[in-house]
Amino acid sequence: MIPEGFAQITHLFGGSGCPTGAAVVFGISNPGDGGAGPIAEAVHGYWAEEIMPVLSSPVTLLETVVKKGPDNTGASGSFSSPIAGGASGDVNPGVAILVKKNTDLGGRRGRGRMYIPGVDEADVGNGGVITGGALTTLQTAIDSWFDRFLDVVDGGVPVLLHEQWKDSNGNLHPANPADLPDPTPIISFAVQALTATQRRRLRR
Repeated sequence: MIPEGFAQITHLFGGSGCPTGAAVVFGISNPGDGGAGPIAEAVHGYWAEEIMPVLSSPVTLLETVVKKGPDNTGASGSFSSPIAGGASGDVNPGVAILVKKNTDLGGRRGRGRMYIPGVDEADVGNGGVITGGALTTLQTAIDSWFDRFLDVVDGGVPVLLHEQWKDSNGNLHPANPADLPDPTPIISFAVQALTATQRRRLRR
């Protein structure tokens, strides 16, 4: 759910290393009355400049879509400028880099993840573990990308957008969407050593 004053960012990927497409999704606080299109162009640039150089060239950042809250009436916009990964190497389309979104909240409400395509096959060892040097390079890139948001005066800060969830009996929690907590500021992003290997996760 995207409340007023926040926005959802979706980076869309393609290329031969991503034949069925992939998406990276996260929320940001949405300052002032800035249009969705200019926001999309700015954050597209952040990802293109900080993350794409360390991803393999068979993966391409295609487009960035912004949806402002509230869900039903908030503006949307997009920016398209294809940028291929800057690193050489082959890509396994079924493998994604797993990045945890960390907040100050504990429990289910305080956790988030995103799945990034484009890790070099040569950097993934037995059991799907990213080698130490590559892991450090990826984490450095993620930290620099996060800093781009924090360095902008009055800029949008990444947040965890909360959704209703179902228990084992299929009951939604909370029952009323209006009772969802406000989006939670993300304090850090942590690249995990173990990759994600389910293809469906690349679309989240």
